[in-house]
Amino acid sequence: MKGRLRPGRWALGAAAAALAVSCAGDEPEGAASSPGPGLRPFEAAAPGGGAEVSEAATWYRRAVASRQAGRTGPAIEAARRAVQVEPAHRQAAELLVELYFAEGRPDEAAEVLQRAVAAGRTDAEVYHRLGLAHAGAGRMEEAEEALLEAIRRDSTNASAYNNLAAVYARGSNVGKSIEALERVVALDSTYVTAVYNLGSAYSENAEYERGEQLLRRAVRLDSTHVGARYSLGQVLNDLGRHEEAVAVLRAALELEEAAASSHFELGKALQALGRDGEATDHLRRATQIDPTHMEGLYRLGRLCSQRGDDDGAREALERFGVWRAVERDEPQLWRQVRYHKQALAADPGDAAAHYALGSLYSKVGKRDEAVLELRHAVTANPRHRDAWRHLSMLYVEMRRADDAAAALEEMVRQWPRDLGAWNNLCIAYLAADRLDEADGAFDRALKLAPRNAGLHFNRGHLYRKRGDAAAALTSYRRAVELAPEDERLGATVARLVQTLADSSR
Repeated sequence: MKGRLRPGRWALGAAAAALAVSCAGDEPEGAASSPGPGLRPFEAAAPGGGAEVSEAATWYRRAVASRQAGRTGPAIEAARRAVQVEPAHRQAAELLVELYFAEGRPDEAAEVLQRAVAAGRTDAEVYHRLGLAHAGAGRMEEAEEALLEAIRRDSTNASAYNNLAAVYARGSNVGKSIEALERVVALDSTYVTAVYNLGSAYSENAEYERGEQLLRRAVRLDSTHVGARYSLGQVLNDLGRHEEAVAVLRAALELEEAAASSHFELGKALQALGRDGEATDHLRRATQIDPTHMEGLYRLGRLCSQRGDDDGAREALERFGVWRAVERDEPQLWRQVRYHKQALAADPGDAAAHYALGSLYSKVGKRDEAVLELRHAVTANPRHRDAWRHLSMLYVEMRRADDAAAALEEMVRQWPRDLGAWNNLCIAYLAADRLDEADGAFDRALKLAPRNAGLHFNRGHLYRKRGDAAAALTSYRRAVELAPEDERLGATVARLVQTLADSSR
């Protein structure tokens, strides 16, 4: 299946922590871990580039070897070194971009690609990938510009046209979306993603016959395409052909049971056929998978009421009211939510869409919903480091210290040189009163960064909880020695020293 930036069925008409000093953005000295947000400035390659090219090739080979061994952090670091030496090193840049995309870091991918362009690489594919990176970061105007440049340089680039159509879809530009998709299908009639998107676009415009034809073609091209089956079932429901819709949607759910949209649409079809018990089950499942599914909540509430289930109706309609208020009060945010939910209708395993939804729900304080989406994201892509980090921090905010620790344990298992994850794991263990585990985690973290003031400060809390005032004072004072310029840290330690001194009298 070609292309990834597809919009699903398009909307054409997409505690202890408070005491702790964070070192989440720090890297241990000499570590080969992947960087935090933003890359360090690249050094320009020297004229001639003989020795530099050899050095870049060496770093690139190290990156490939690390990646093959499953060591993503060192692979990223080595690829970064390669493009530092030679910004136009095509293979190293492509590998680095691929690694950043896999870890859900489109901003950093975009920066690498922009540097490649500045270094003289101006082929169609670099602009195409730059468009995808901008789109993944939510910068749609920049995405459109880059994708148009890719097409200008290669008018046969079907993937670029398809992703341009997805950008237009996000902006609800019906005509341009369909125009771009028609171009894709003309270039490659077997491009299943484009065929599916075009069928969805026509269906949204109430051109059902054309939409049904294209969606059936998409299913023939790829019988495992959940989105095509879901959209076809939706069209059949819209046409009143509910028995056909049931068969198509059951097939979709056999492919992907955790697809809220398919459960919802099947619930609609079954309700239309008078099979209210089955309809209730599927509507309830849809709202369990996606607790923000307003249509599902409303329909479930009404159906429960009709069936005499007053408690079920009250719960569903109350939840509907909560999210209706969000839609009313935060329209721009809700448009983003809707876009990513449409992507999940097409691909329920889209880790990027789950992560985006989790981030959006977190912004409006809907932590339970955010956690659910972030767990979907790390299930779909266990290497999505930002999703793991965000999930662990939400658990900390919710005072679910054991859950936070479990997420952070997974992070340090996968990224053993991620100092921020080790620091936060220490904090989570402290919050859960798992003091022996916290002590061991501090040992590991301080081996990575023995001069990190935050770690020494946080370990002081561990000793204090154990009642070892002398060891606590030693750790606090060591933190101040390592960061004498941090006035707030110094003032905090002074207060703690006084408190410990008073309590020992």
